[in-house]
Amino acid sequence: MKFTALQSSKALNSKASKPHDEALEKRVLAILKENPQIKQADLVSALDSSRTMIQRIMKALSDSGRIERKGGKRYGYWEIHE
Repeated sequence: MKFTALQSSKALNSKASKPHDEALEKRVLAILKENPQIKQADLVSALDSSRTMIQRIMKALSDSGRIERKGGKRYGYWEIHE
């Protein structure tokens, strides 16, 4: 027996493939410029977003080289490369 996805679910999956919103990404960068030592938990509350979404954005920014973590987890800070 073979199952196929409905066209409507395929459309939903293609929209979900975009990991984050560009406007939210810009807001994250703006906050990081103001406070490079901010914690992700504080970003979540400042942006009223989910922790998972903030983690995805931070990973995407880090992977693209736009931000870099300097120092350790506890006393480190985010360096922004534009």
